[in-house]
Amino acid sequence: MHTYSGAMTLIRDQKIQYEPLRAEPGDTDVSLFASSTSAQGQPVRFGYRLIKSPTGWKVYDVNVLGAWLIEAYKDTFSSEIRRGGIDGLIKTLQDKNKKLASAPVKTNPDALKQQLPATGGGSIKP
Repeated sequence: MHTYSGAMTLIRDQKIQYEPLRAEPGDTDVSLFASSTSAQGQPVRFGYRLIKSPTGWKVYDVNVLGAWLIEAYKDTFSSEIRRGGIDGLIKTLQDKNKKLASAPVKTNPDALKQQLPATGGGSIKP
């Protein structure tokens, strides 16, 4: 998640342009896309997957620089769960987050792309 949040730091004091929502009134699972321009003048497109809960809409997946968070880490999470169960996955994520929280956030778009896990699709098109 730190890589994704680092990519979002590219957007500072910029106007965010949201794309039209493509959903029906009764939908409970939607994708929302937006774009902005980084401080370096490069376009940054990102998206969110949201699910409607009894308490409102909740973001459950994020796309930055062409990779959905869930898809990017699906295989890693699956193997970690097989190895140590859900508790093992949670501990691994907590340990990794502590380590990453103490490291500086990279805001170079090319460096961020290299940090993202490779995915088959890589597209954030709806």
